[in-house]
Amino acid sequence: MRLQKVTFRLVIQTIAFFAILCFFLLTLIAILWGMHLQKETLAVREEEGNKVSYEKLREYDNLFTKTNRNVALYTNMLEKQDHYTHILDKVASHRSEKIFIDKIVFSGKNIELSGRASQREDILYLEDALKEDTCFFDVEVPLESLVQKENVSYTMTFLFTEDCYKEM
Repeated sequence: MRLQKVTFRLVIQTIAFFAILCFFLLTLIAILWGMHLQKETLAVREEEGNKVSYEKLREYDNLFTKTNRNVALYTNMLEKQDHYTHILDKVASHRSEKIFIDKIVFSGKNIELSGRASQREDILYLEDALKEDTCFFDVEVPLESLVQKENVSYTMTFLFTEDCYKEM
């Protein structure tokens, strides 16, 4: 009987040992499986986050491309457009305070000025100043603009040189 007790005790101890070992093994497997699931979840979240980032980047890239295209079109348009500011500055530098310009018409290289002047001499002074300037030629003031002596309405036409236009 003693042998049976020892054998029975040994069997119970062995079963208890295997039960504890199985419990630890199952716990370890559960922990590893949980970590695997967490890793997969993080990978899926990261992939979704990358998709959102790539979509945003694609959105910005399209926006930049469109903006660059518009800037190129605008720059091209400005390069082809005539700029008369240098010529207008030259004309304005010869104008006295007594001459008012109401209208400026550009037609190719031809310029027509019209406006008012305090006195006829002011118009003649502007005409002479434009004739002396190397940017302008064929300066003409019609006689009807010189009939009145004071408070004169005038019209003046002249051409500008290509070199003057390119000085800008």
